[in-house]
Amino acid sequence: MSILHVNQIDGALHRLFDGKIDLNDSQSGSPASEKLFLSRALAAFAIMQLGAISADEAALAVTDGTGDNGIDALHYDRLTKTMYVVQAKWHSDGNGAFDRADMLKFTKGFTVTVHKTPDAGSARNAAQSQFRPPPP
Repeated sequence: MSILHVNQIDGALHRLFDGKIDLNDSQSGSPASEKLFLSRALAAFAIMQLGAISADEAALAVTDGTGDNGIDALHYDRLTKTMYVVQAKWHSDGNGAFDRADMLKFTKGFTVTVHKTPDAGSARNAAQSQFRPPPP
């Protein structure tokens, strides 16, 4: 992907999600905080598009953070009984990819989210439990 496309996506994510994505676990104004915002906003954008929900709702679906078990956003659509589970990474050069460790962590996190109780120590991880589908 060209740097022009990356910059356009960056701008769109800021227009949609500035002030809506929780960044309390990062140092404001740092390059790391910007990358964290863009990764979380990308996850929220995927949820927004897949679940056909508002940017505000999608921002609340972000679960990324310490102890997230590789899951960056979740949304359960009760009407269609569909759970959207997202793992996102922002790469400013547009050439990033997921490695094996990322995929294994995501797979484990999905299993924990669907079948087990989340760790009580993580507020974001605990928030994942609200997206668990109701029993049949």
